[in-house]
Amino acid sequence: MQCRIATRPNKRQRVINIAPIDEIRPPSFESYAYAASKAGVLMLTRYFAKQIAPANILVNAIASGFFHTKMTASVLSELGNKATRNCDLLGQSGILVHDGRDNRMRRWPQHWFCPLT
Repeated sequence: MQCRIATRPNKRQRVINIAPIDEIRPPSFESYAYAASKAGVLMLTRYFAKQIAPANILVNAIASGFFHTKMTASVLSELGNKATRNCDLLGQSGILVHDGRDNRMRRWPQHWFCPLT
């Protein structure tokens, strides 16, 4: 992969990668390939954080917990509450993300926050 730095001089810049918590702790259900690919996102985040820090660019990752989508509906029906044990529903608070379309922040839909403990 080849990247170019396109920043404003003397301005702090940020890159935020988003991937599931599966990159840090094993999930409650079998998703080996998915978890491995997301672990790659974490390593890419660490690599970029080190490589582009001299250009005054901060790189972080947000590791979100389980959230309800069409893709995860079958997991919930199979596992019931096991998939979201030790998790709290954030409800309407959610998190705000910038999708790059304009200068507005948007709220992610309802999702679960699963602490690492």
